[in-house]
Amino acid sequence: MTVLPRDENGEPIQVNAFTDGAGAVAKVTPTSGLPVTHVQAAPTIYTISFDAAGTVSTAATYVFLNGLVPVRLVVPSGWTSADITIQCSADGATSWRDYYDSTGNVIVLKAGAGNRSIALNPQDFLGLMHIRLRSGLPGSTVAQVNAVSLTLYAAPIGA
Repeated sequence: MTVLPRDENGEPIQVNAFTDGAGAVAKVTPTSGLPVTHVQAAPTIYTISFDAAGTVSTAATYVFLNGLVPVRLVVPSGWTSADITIQCSADGATSWRDYYDSTGNVIVLKAGAGNRSIALNPQDFLGLMHIRLRSGLPGSTVAQVNAVSLTLYAAPIGA
């Protein structure tokens, strides 16, 4: 049973305290402060593949984000020169839609001829469940000459 400290009138008073790593309760004072531990979560890594002559990533490599947000995309040197656009699905990767930002513009990743690492703005991907990548723009796709695999890094929000 926890006994709360009380004032002279018998009323409980608030005490700021924390439990240290050994389970002991320690009071927070102006000089001790509250210990803060920040754990940097390692990103989850996804391999996204395109078949030779493919314009969208293969079904086996669609990404289920499960609360994560993309933060980086690595495009290899074997990439046939093309921008990358994103399609999303909210029904378990059955129906796909082009993904636009809040101003009505398709989100375009400038991949060029590949051999680059592209920083992604996590804000652009909040709330997405399933994504796949497209080689080219809506209505103007670019077939990949060779089979190629890209690497997507996704992290928890706020990590």
